[in-house]
Amino acid sequence: MKTSRVFQAFCGLILLLLISGANTRAFASPTYALSVSTSASRGNGAALQGAALSGSVYIFTSNATSLQNYNPTGINKVCYWLDNTAMSGTATHCESVSPYDFVGTAADGSAEPWDTSKISPGSHSLTQAITRSNGGKEVDSATFTVNSTALPPLPPAGSTVVFRNLNSNLCVDTGGSSTFTALVQSACSSNSSQQFKLNSSPTTGWYYLAGATPNLCWDIAGGSLSAGAIIQQYTCTAVSPEYFQLKAVAGGYQILPKNLSNGCVDIVGASTSSGAQIEQNTCNGSANQNFQVSVISGSAPVAPSISTQPASQTVAAGQSATFSVAATGTAPMTYQWQKNGAAISGATSSTYATPATISSDNGTKFAALVSNSAGSVTSTAATLTVNTAAPPSVSISSPSNGATVSGSITVSGTASDGVGLSSVQVQVDSGVFSSASGTSNWSFSLNTSSLSNSSHTITARATDTSGISASSSVSVSVSNGTGGPSINVKNYGATGNGSTDDTAAINSAIAALSSGATLLFPCGT
Repeated sequence: MKTSRVFQAFCGLILLLLISGANTRAFASPTYALSVSTSASRGNGAALQGAALSGSVYIFTSNATSLQNYNPTGINKVCYWLDNTAMSGTATHCESVSPYDFVGTAADGSAEPWDTSKISPGSHSLTQAITRSNGGKEVDSATFTVNSTALPPLPPAGSTVVFRNLNSNLCVDTGGSSTFTALVQSACSSNSSQQFKLNSSPTTGWYYLAGATPNLCWDIAGGSLSAGAIIQQYTCTAVSPEYFQLKAVAGGYQILPKNLSNGCVDIVGASTSSGAQIEQNTCNGSANQNFQVSVISGSAPVAPSISTQPASQTVAAGQSATFSVAATGTAPMTYQWQKNGAAISGATSSTYATPATISSDNGTKFAALVSNSAGSVTSTAATLTVNTAAPPSVSISSPSNGATVSGSITVSGTASDGVGLSSVQVQVDSGVFSSASGTSNWSFSLNTSSLSNSSHTITARATDTSGISASSSVSVSVSNGTGGPSINVKNYGATGNGSTDDTAAINSAIAALSSGATLLFPCGT
């Protein structure tokens, strides 16, 4: 009985070790892998691990033993994390239906492209977490390098160009025909039959591709809106089947027909044979839809280059700062000013004036992004220094503090400021401020007869050009006689010329009398 238990325990241990060993082997030899292709069909898939990428590529989950197998079985779900091997937070993308594509799968079953220019050049990682149909898990990671991709500049309107297909290495050709005929590809040469002029169409950004024969242009046969329609030369007419556009991509250009949404020009059947025809087809990112464009005549556009960098500015708080940039290159050029790296809304000229600055603007960086059809360049950043100015100083020299005043007096004083004075104003008690005459040396006329015989406060306020103010006050005693203030009838319109009736003016003055006031009748009244 004891022997039996020992044997059972021993068998259990063996079974546990076998199971453990099986799990270890499964982990060490993954079933799935990450593959990358330059084709939407995934046909030339290779290991993502260690790959050097540029332009648009297609990444998908494959079998570890068959990197081009984009329909691996035994999977319920795949989630991908870009540059997040810890798989923290939300996944970059998840797929629950085969094929499992990093960016997603198009309606026709092809892979969606991933534009590597959207991330910085250098080393990156992609991690996939696979949920198996049997409930198990598998995690695979691949590191790869993204190379900097400089897209070629677009030839300007009016250029004469030659189109060489990068799949066949042959050039688009009219075959020398001067009639309506399908375009073909043939060995590249200097023949005029392979030269086409980019003439501006009525639709901005689109061109006629005019051949050597006068008044013949590229044309979608029958005006077809379908993929697979042949491209011919036909009478140049202002219709969309004759409008084409060049799109810079890694290594060359795609030729886009306006007549087909998401359409690209390519060689029928991806043929590499001379005489194969040209067609419009759904864009798939393949080399068959990539053309080298050689400019035969007409200058290629020149990317902008900064000739005058923005200069750092120092201003006082409340003032505006103006930055400017100058660049050379093919016109037209566009400008976008940036504040600490973020675009400033509406700042799209070669100069930029800030709003009135505040102290928190100190140290802000301003740069300009200058662009044209050939590329863009960002200027060096200029620094804004904002000095918080000291407040102005102002003093009242007359009357002196504690003085006794009466009648009309002149209030005067001085003011100064490191930035510049804007105004000096005077206030009596809590009344309104009134402008004084002058700033550095200022004066203000005050008739104390309108004030009660008591203590009053005179305040002078100086304001500088930054909007900063300072004030100074003196206290005075008003004494306009023991009877109180004097009311002069002349101040109410009396003339005393012997011919004018002053009755109404005198009555107005009487009405203005207060207790203890004196009514004055100067000589002649």
